[in-house]
This record gives sequence, structure tokens and C-alpha cells, in this order.
Amino acid sequence: MKIAGAITTREAKFGPIMYRGNIRENIEKLSKLGYEGVEISLRDHKIIKKEELKEALDKLIIVI
Repeated sequence: MKIAGAITTREAKFGPIMYRGNIRENIEKLSKLGYEGVEISLRDHKIIKKEELKEALDKLIIVI
């Protein structure tokens, strides 16, 4: 089993989000804590630069 954490770019009104704000920084935090995956909650996918996100994920964490 792999363990993942949930992140978002801004304030969320639901509870499962662990970190809010900068996506790359939050991926790094989860990786340092030993998480093996990340769930990214977004209202608008256009705010993410896909190549930068892929680079961060490839470097830091396994996506499940």
C-alpha cells in the first residue's frame, strides 16, 4: 500500500487537505515526511505549469 497526502493551491472548506499554497513546496514537504504519493486538488487546472509539476513529481514523489 502507498500513502498519499492531499494538497491544494488555496484555502479549501473541506478537511482532507494537508497543505495549502505553493504546489512544489508542498510536494517537497510530503516527500520529506515519507509520503509516496500526492493528490492535488485544483479548481482550475490552468494555474499549474504541467512541465514544472511533472519535474517536481518525478524528482520527489511517486504518484498513485
